[in-house]
Amino acid sequence: MPSIDSYLDLGSHYELGIVQALLDDLDRPEKDLDIIHVAGTNGKGSTVSYLAHSFLQQKINLMTFTSPQLRQYLDRFSFNGEAVGQEDFDRAEAIVLEAADRIAEKNSRHPTVFEMELVISFILAKRLGARLFIMETGLGGRLDATNAVERPLATVFTSISLDHKAELGDSITAVAREKAGIIKAGVPVFSTVQVSEAENVLRERAADLQAPFRILSAADIELLEDSTESQSFSYYGHNYCIHLPGRHQRLNAALAVMVLRSLPEPYSLSLEIIEEGLNSTDWPGSFELIARKPDIILDGAHNPDAAAALSENLRQYRGTGKYFGILHIFKDKDVVGVLRAVRGIFDKIWLPEMKKPRSLPAEELQTLCQEYLRDTECVVVPSVEDAAAAAKAEAGAADTIVVFGSLSHLETARKALIE
Repeated sequence: MPSIDSYLDLGSHYELGIVQALLDDLDRPEKDLDIIHVAGTNGKGSTVSYLAHSFLQQKINLMTFTSPQLRQYLDRFSFNGEAVGQEDFDRAEAIVLEAADRIAEKNSRHPTVFEMELVISFILAKRLGARLFIMETGLGGRLDATNAVERPLATVFTSISLDHKAELGDSITAVAREKAGIIKAGVPVFSTVQVSEAENVLRERAADLQAPFRILSAADIELLEDSTESQSFSYYGHNYCIHLPGRHQRLNAALAVMVLRSLPEPYSLSLEIIEEGLNSTDWPGSFELIARKPDIILDGAHNPDAAAALSENLRQYRGTGKYFGILHIFKDKDVVGVLRAVRGIFDKIWLPEMKKPRSLPAEELQTLCQEYLRDTECVVVPSVEDAAAAAKAEAGAADTIVVFGSLSHLETARKALIE
């Protein structure tokens, strides 16, 4: 039987009919799972990680489904904090691929890779004995495959901003409407701090569906200590320590606390358990400091809001040395918005050729860099490995190397820079 990789050329389809047919064919494997559904533009992965690490402190059997992965493919499918084993995956994959071929015979198209991966994760959860399931949307919400779930335990919204304009719309209101499509009648809704346009959409949708709505207030979060290695904050009178830097991570962590303190039994956790969970949380590729002298940071800043958060962190923790960057980004992203967000940060940026179908060619990226980053030297190189070698050769002990942009090159850069 072919592997799921055989279907990569099927692309994406933003409609729910086929994935619902696939779930029906397999007798709705998700129906006995308690599901937390997470949507948003930035912060989904780290918020899922805060939630998951907290539940794991309570020894609750847990499956998470996230994408894309940073290190290895099976990281998308995590059971009790670890990527599932290849043998378990292969068995679930075989079940779903067989069902997907049946669906293709009866319908207008074959289920996509993402649709099949979602269903594989449900099969894995049931077979491995997970009752609690946390998943993040792939794109948007209303027509995202994950929205085939009929009644989750809770819906959670991280920060909403512009991204995927072709599919979701070119205004915050339009994007928020698409993401708000995951809200279900009577199901509690939790949101981080949002811009007013997004907050209004979420509030109205929740009210229309009589879904209890809670939104985070930044005024309730007090920063206590802050460094590149950790930060502590107080939220409603209790102190928490996290190891992901930046204001946005305090918001993500506080959002997780709000959710965790509001769920019904057996999922309502004590403050002490939540504190331990947040303190143990990591999320690769989120301002991840992987080496010292020079500092080497990996950050999947692939849209303007994420790039603005990266810039804020770099300015806040800036030392006396130079900043060197390695940047690759997909052509369907707001590349100009990303460049504007990091203006004035970098002394030099290497632009590797990636030769992926979605990649913006390095020479085109260089042209944009020359226009929007006029004080930064931008150099095209053949590969990520070449960029890493050049950065290591030029950076001194007091300098910083930052690998940023689309997630697809971060792991390659990690290996090249460390090894």
